[in-house]
Amino acid sequence: MKFYEKKWFMQKNNKFNKAGKITLTTILGLFFIIFSIGCSSGGSQSANQGKKITTEVTKLNEEVKNDSSNNNVSVSGELKVHYINVGQADSILIQQGNNSMLIDAGNNGDSETVKNYISNQGITKLDYVIGTHPHEDHIGGLDYVINSFEIGNIYMPKATSTTKTFKDVVSAIKNKGMQITTPVPGDSFKLGQADCKILAPNSASYEDLNNYSIVIKVTFGNNTFMF
Repeated sequence: MKFYEKKWFMQKNNKFNKAGKITLTTILGLFFIIFSIGCSSGGSQSANQGKKITTEVTKLNEEVKNDSSNNNVSVSGELKVHYINVGQADSILIQQGNNSMLIDAGNNGDSETVKNYISNQGITKLDYVIGTHPHEDHIGGLDYVINSFEIGNIYMPKATSTTKTFKDVVSAIKNKGMQITTPVPGDSFKLGQADCKILAPNSASYEDLNNYSIVIKVTFGNNTFMF
């Protein structure tokens, strides 16, 4: 290649390089502007979302704080809640100090399991026994428990059933010379230092037995449970 041809080639390439640099710079500039706007918008949205979440958390904390202040009662000892393993059935043991309450006792086949679990806690007396409603998966083992321990009070809703399971529970109660206490919403009692308040059932007549279920709110200091 001759010198003048080489010089022209270099100048031509420099022109192309210059034009390419300008084009590339323009594209990068536009991209940077778009990216900056996107970041600014996204950052603004993120900031707004962050403020919203912070506000909601603050409100929730205030609600919890206010609720706790309402239950700010001085108590000592522990409240123990045991969810006894009875599969898909229900059985809950609650202890406060030397006092205890059993809510339901699983199926008929869970009788021994529930009884042994209670005994293993060193319990010989159940101050309260709650049969929430007359379905077998809730009161199945109740007759066995009633026959096995000293019982203080028995709560059951004003609902009956023609099943053998229900009849067995009623017979166990009668054989001990005891009576069933019908729950009344608003009534309360003490389990040691824990406050227990009955919230339901709220009607004397339901089509579904499940709706007769006894609901109890247990409060111990700042801790509250709904059973």
